[in-house]
Amino acid sequence: MQDVTAGFVVGKGVVAGARCDHLAFRKPDVDWQIWMREGPRPLPCKFVITSKRVAGMPSFSVVMTGWNTAPKLAGGTFTFAPPKDAKRIEFLPPAAAGTK
Repeated sequence: MQDVTAGFVVGKGVVAGARCDHLAFRKPDVDWQIWMREGPRPLPCKFVITSKRVAGMPSFSVVMTGWNTAPKLAGGTFTFAPPKDAKRIEFLPPAAAGTK
């Protein structure tokens, strides 16, 4: 919510058959809206993002349906296996990152 200058409840709406609370927010560069599903498991159903600093104020809109909040994932689904020719990049420790 960094840089948000205003936010308000637009009202109720229906997205893909689900009753939602429609909220809107303003920032210096963009306006954005979110529709949150009502009920005990509120999930986002729709986002609209409008760029205010681009000619014509283009918008991006996405509708999200079919949420799976309890997916069945195999044990190694997120195990990283680097390619054989990969080389490790050494980073500075966090305390030393700001020093010269």
